[in-house]
Amino acid sequence: MSAREDRVNRELRALEAAYRHGQFDRAGYRARRRTLLSALRARDEITARNAIVPAGRRRTGAGGTSEAGSSILFDQGTTTPSRKLLLALLVGSAVLVVAIIWIASGDAHVR
Repeated sequence: MSAREDRVNRELRALEAAYRHGQFDRAGYRARRRTLLSALRARDEITARNAIVPAGRRRTGAGGTSEAGSSILFDQGTTTPSRKLLLALLVGSAVLVVAIIWIASGDAHVR
């Protein structure tokens, strides 16, 4: 644990103890806690954007730069196995419903 994380943890424990002893109301506690946590998230170093994106999903642009999917959630260029599975389940369900209706109608389809 870094010195920064250790300091924030100590301050969070002290804040929690003060809240428990009634020195803050809920809104004040949450505001101070939010401030402490945002200070922890603020880093001096710059990290890579979308660092957790699998290598197969990365595309290179015209200039050779990597466009790691500006929005992974709305990337329509790839079809994931879960989408294929969902489509297969929907088609299979529709076929099953049609088969049940056809069998339940009995001789009505023969006439």
